[in-house]
Amino acid sequence: MYVVTHEWVETRENRIAFLGQIGGFHPRRSFLINALREAGLPLIAKSGTREEGAHLFAHSLISFNCSLNGDINLRNLEIISAGGFLLTDRLSFASGFDEYLVPGLYCDTYNSYSELVEKIKFYLENPESAIEIAKRAYEKFFTDWHPKYRMADLMNWIFNGELPDFYAAKSDPRFLISTSSRDLINTRLAIYESAQELHRLQEQPKVLVGRNCPPVIVADLLDLQRLDLYVEPGFPLSDLPSDGKILSRLHVANINSYVKEKWDLLIVKTDDQLTKFGFVFPLDLSLF
Repeated sequence: MYVVTHEWVETRENRIAFLGQIGGFHPRRSFLINALREAGLPLIAKSGTREEGAHLFAHSLISFNCSLNGDINLRNLEIISAGGFLLTDRLSFASGFDEYLVPGLYCDTYNSYSELVEKIKFYLENPESAIEIAKRAYEKFFTDWHPKYRMADLMNWIFNGELPDFYAAKSDPRFLISTSSRDLINTRLAIYESAQELHRLQEQPKVLVGRNCPPVIVADLLDLQRLDLYVEPGFPLSDLPSDGKILSRLHVANINSYVKEKWDLLIVKTDDQLTKFGFVFPLDLSLF
């Protein structure tokens, strides 16, 4: 492993930089890049080495990033370590992104195409705001985020049994509900993988979880930031961890109309009343 950085560049070109892949595995990324081009925004999108990327990020006002599927990819820190201003997609609270990279302090995030365009226009008109955030993150990289510090954390964990709370599984509010439902792991994985693939392919999939499903199913799906996640009326929300980050993501379906809605994914038990409506769904109907 080697680290690629760049000397700090104060004066930037008023443009948006992207370095990476935009092939078939990245439908959302491809859509956003094409949409930015069609909007006439000053975008440079290319592939290249990490060294070429560092030069591009350092000399551009905005460095655009989009994860493959809601993951903290390495491009985030590659941009920051070159002194670039990171504008990346918003991830779930479960990713740890907000605690680590702190949007508004060390980067900025978007959740939709319209929000992306809005923020790009703001920073193009207010370059000093982008430079200020980029400088703060650049300095933080060398004092705390450099890989040498993570290597030290790893070795300290292995040889001394010491691990910062941030990296411990118990820091996730879903820890207890997840571990207490370990007997459902194969079912949970099958459902999660279907939802995860839907999340990769669509901008905002609409998902309904039946009221008789184990609450851990809903807890698992909270990883996927862009899921429009509904539960059937009567779903035991009180069995989920009482954490605002969890409850704010959930909607209770309208009791008078939810059976007539078009859902991209329906998750129910095979003996639930919902399975008797006979709807055809665009992708998988996950039953267990």
